[in-house]
Amino acid sequence: MTPEQCKAARALLGWSQNHLAENALVSRATVADFESRERAPTTNNLRAIKASFYAAGIEMLPKGEEFGEGVRFRERKMRYVNSFRLLSNRDGIAIPMEFAGEPFKCFVTKEALEDQTKMSVTNLEQYQTAASQILPLILNAAENYCKASGVEDEIVIDSARLTAAGH
Repeated sequence: MTPEQCKAARALLGWSQNHLAENALVSRATVADFESRERAPTTNNLRAIKASFYAAGIEMLPKGEEFGEGVRFRERKMRYVNSFRLLSNRDGIAIPMEFAGEPFKCFVTKEALEDQTKMSVTNLEQYQTAASQILPLILNAAENYCKASGVEDEIVIDSARLTAAGH
């Protein structure tokens, strides 16, 4: 994501820098410095900013031959409930989701969260923090799974699926 895409996405949503900062759980200075190109955000902060836009329905468009980078509202087939449930007996976290109106549970393994975030997760708060940091990746992995295999009662997102979703 470029600083220009960040500004354009905020404009499309009608968000101030403060609003984006609150949604992404970063400082307003992080947003302002990024947009003015004074300093690049940390990897985790950039991930959080992208996650906020993704959750709001924004898609970042890559530079094309006939146009530059851009943003647009994406077709929203995936929805999630901001409710995480720790399943300690299964070593992971469950996130209620819907794909094209069909509900399912998305189970993200502890290993996948730790591999992607480089965090050690042992309690619900740590699981929530880790999942929030990579939510766009989780949603992308779940959407890819549902498109390829259809909606099941529960899908499992492991490290391989998250890695594939990020490429």
